Amino acid sequence: MASSPDAHQPLSAEAVADALGALDFDAWARLSVASKVRARVCTMPPEDLLREAITRLRSGRRACPPDVPLIVVIDQVMRSIADAALRSREPLEQNAGYESLDDLDVADERTLDPETACLARQVLQQIKDILADDPMAQEVFAAKTLGMSPADTQQELKISAKEYATTLRRIARRLAVLSLGDQS
Repeated sequence: MASSPDAHQPLSAEAVADALGALDFDAWARLSVASKVRARVCTMPPEDLLREAITRLRSGRRACPPDVPLIVVIDQVMRSIADAALRSREPLEQNAGYESLDDLDVADERTLDPETACLARQVLQQIKDILADDPMAQEVFAAKTLGMSPADTQQELKISAKEYATTLRRIARRLAVLSLGDQS
């Protein structure tokens, strides 16, 4: 079965505008919640994040595939914007006086709203608990959190690139079980 030549072409600006107009209240409510979640990692207010994602889609700066639901595309654009904002932040001062993972704390809580600061403290404690029995994982995680490069971390901890990569995979496996929804 042959597909039409336009099957993989992104939607035009007019088609995006029409699809936006066709979104119902529930779709906008889901997008509002998604923007609040995505905005937690960047300094942009949720409304601006959603507005920027829609602007990028309507202007054609971001493609809108015809076979992907519009709210999924908008959510992914918001994620991309938030990730870019997070990556653009300056890393924390390298080796900023940490001796272990216990020395890490939520960075500059004054810039966070109380709910986000509380959540950040809870997540950090969960991470500390998960890595409690693995000193190398604690050190690599602390170095990564402080913005140290892999090469600097390997040199500081006197480990090989293979040991570093293995430790990162071990950390990722352990953090995969971290459930932010389970606050029991």
